[in-house]
Amino acid sequence: MSEASEHGEDCEERTSGFSKPGGNITGVNLFYTQMGIKRLDLLHFLIPNAAQMAMLVNPNNPTSSTDQKDVLAGGNSLGVQVSIFAANSESDLEKAFANMVEHKIAALLIGDDPFLFSQREQLVRLSARHASRLFIFRASLRMLAVS
Repeated sequence: MSEASEHGEDCEERTSGFSKPGGNITGVNLFYTQMGIKRLDLLHFLIPNAAQMAMLVNPNNPTSSTDQKDVLAGGNSLGVQVSIFAANSESDLEKAFANMVEHKIAALLIGDDPFLFSQREQLVRLSARHASRLFIFRASLRMLAVS
């Protein structure tokens, strides 16, 4: 018997179901699948006239490629052009924002990433410096409008 099936059988023996697990099994499961699409949809609802949107991702984050695919697919279904910008350092953030201004990005979706979250103050400063109106939207459902 494989180790995976042993663990699966062990879980089945110790739990009666997801709603009432019982036993001593603990763990965490994060359901981020297609959250990017939902966030983009909400951002589009909030800024319906934004023809050019962008997503800022950390290319070193293993989930960023899946997030990008989801958001690009969501953009296609909404009829919105979505550009992807990558940053994994402070200097990359500077370059990304300069490129966003050149592309006339009206709304920005920040990828869920510890580095990007740690740079939130820098993101606000860059938004204020580079854009007349740029919206930042995070998974925590906070939105910042810089005018």
